[in-house]
Amino acid sequence: MRLDSIHIILKEYLAEQEELHHIDRDINSWQFNKLSELADQLDDIICYEPTDQEMMSNFGTKWHDGL
Repeated sequence: MRLDSIHIILKEYLAEQEELHHIDRDINSWQFNKLSELADQLDDIICYEPTDQEMMSNFGTKWHDGL
């Protein structure tokens, strides 16, 4: 199973659980919060976008480009 598939399944599960009253959920509030954090982390990994600093360090500086 691919990481993006797991992410989709997890987001769907959390959406289903979020609609329920906390007493009726399959998981407790602590587990729900941890799974939400995990979903956010997976989103950051799957939809990774480098920072400006990372981009600049990969392509050098302006004064090196002309040499």
